[in-house]
Amino acid sequence: MSYNGRRIPSISEHSRTKSNKSEQRERPSPRKTQEHLPKQPHNERNSVVPHQTIIPSLRYEDSNRAIKWMQDTFGFTEHFVVRSDDGRVEHAQLAFRGSLVMLGDLQGDLHDLPHRHGSISLTAESAQQVDQVYARAVDARVKVIQPLTDTDYGSHAFTVEDYEGNHWHLGTYDALAEDQGVGDSA
Repeated sequence: MSYNGRRIPSISEHSRTKSNKSEQRERPSPRKTQEHLPKQPHNERNSVVPHQTIIPSLRYEDSNRAIKWMQDTFGFTEHFVVRSDDGRVEHAQLAFRGSLVMLGDLQGDLHDLPHRHGSISLTAESAQQVDQVYARAVDARVKVIQPLTDTDYGSHAFTVEDYEGNHWHLGTYDALAEDQGVGDSA
């Protein structure tokens, strides 16, 4: 896959190579074609996640700060980042457990849009991971919206707010799982 003529590494390739800082600062040429779309049929080898068909995308006043916050709070890793000559984030893809979130700095006409707060839900690997991330968030004095709790629908979860007002929810509930055990009769 490519973005404005630049090849985007798969998550497995990204984890095997170190970040190239000069490549990250390169300003991409304006998009003139749809070269960024995958040309191969979908399969696990060329897809980040076989079932991820919707990728959340956020805009921040300071995406570099958002990237650091996401890394420090939840353990996201940079998958692909394009920065302008002045260091602003034009486009970024961050990975969490094989899924992506995209973000970038507010640009052009987007500055005229009213600020709308968003909400992102992340599925944790285990209750232990939720506990560890929650402890890290509390230690970092992140604003807690919903303290760590066990929900009626079977999730071990919490919600925090980032510095621009977006809510981030981490829990064990997997909306894509075939059987959550919710509503089962005995």
